[in-house]
Amino acid sequence: EVFEYVFIHELCHLDTKAHNRKFWHDVESRLPGAVIWRKLLRKNNHMLMNFPFSVGNPQTFVKISI
Repeated sequence: EVFEYVFIHELCHLDTKAHNRKFWHDVESRLPGAVIWRKLLRKNNHMLMNFPFSVGNPQTFVKISI
């Protein structure tokens, strides 16, 4: 679900480049409740930067809390 939020977030940037009121309205209109995912990502962004992707050095998997 969080990937859906990120995808919609980035698609909305095709129309509005800045994180202004119009942008957040567009995101929320396409994904009601998007503010929950925004808060989750802001709270856990430091752990997400350590998520093990296939590119680069493997790192420890971390649990993300809501």
